[in-house]
Amino acid sequence: MKKIVRLILLGMIPLFLSIDSNAENYGEINQAVVDPGLRHAKDGMRAFQTHYTNFVIYSMNLYTPGNVEIGVYNQNIDNQVETVPFYRWRMGPVEDTGGELDFFIESQQKGFFVIRLPFGLGYTRDGRIRKDHNGRLVTVGGGFPLIGESGDIYLPEGFVSVASSGAIFVDGDLIDRFTIAVFRDRERLVTLNGSVFYVNGGEPDLLFGEEHYKIRQGFLEQSNVLKALTGDISLASKSYEGSAKAAKMVIKLMGSAVQLAAP
Repeated sequence: MKKIVRLILLGMIPLFLSIDSNAENYGEINQAVVDPGLRHAKDGMRAFQTHYTNFVIYSMNLYTPGNVEIGVYNQNIDNQVETVPFYRWRMGPVEDTGGELDFFIESQQKGFFVIRLPFGLGYTRDGRIRKDHNGRLVTVGGGFPLIGESGDIYLPEGFVSVASSGAIFVDGDLIDRFTIAVFRDRERLVTLNGSVFYVNGGEPDLLFGEEHYKIRQGFLEQSNVLKALTGDISLASKSYEGSAKAAKMVIKLMGSAVQLAAP
């Protein structure tokens, strides 16, 4: 009996972590955890897990062009710890690469190349572009097709030049034009990896017109992460472990209480 009770109680920890904090049933399960010590430990585990993941992602992408730093803060909502993510929309340093297919969008970090993702349209500021085996322009990171005025952009062999408006010329002939999305409001942008974004629900709120952006050929905007906070990674990891130990201690005490109360 003692072993069964202990296994059931210890099994609650992975259950807490398997539940998406945005899931509809998360609040119900959180209310079902009556003991405040266990509830706070559970919330701490989930919060520090989110912090750790964010620190790792933007530290790994420190040298990825167009990468946007992801921040997160804890917020107490109805006595429940919620992790609220946000993006630091500041421009990263611009590097002169001289590359024919390297591009930087000058738009106060509101402009994005429009790309085709497996599930719909995506947006990126990573201006590293290459031609695939069919001559189609795709991103270096992920191989996502760039969207032009007529769909995917295909370039013949020849010298490529791009105007500040995004018009693409090969040996002086106009081939296509980059589709540039300039966001009026970036609140609904969600990232896949720090440099590729999509709009979460509804249509994007965009600014139209070439006056809102300029394309710079031969330049790349580097990551806007100022430094890799490796110390924060260790802190988040140890904080998570501390919350897990606290949860195990509470569960052990609960198990002891059940055993003492048993006839």
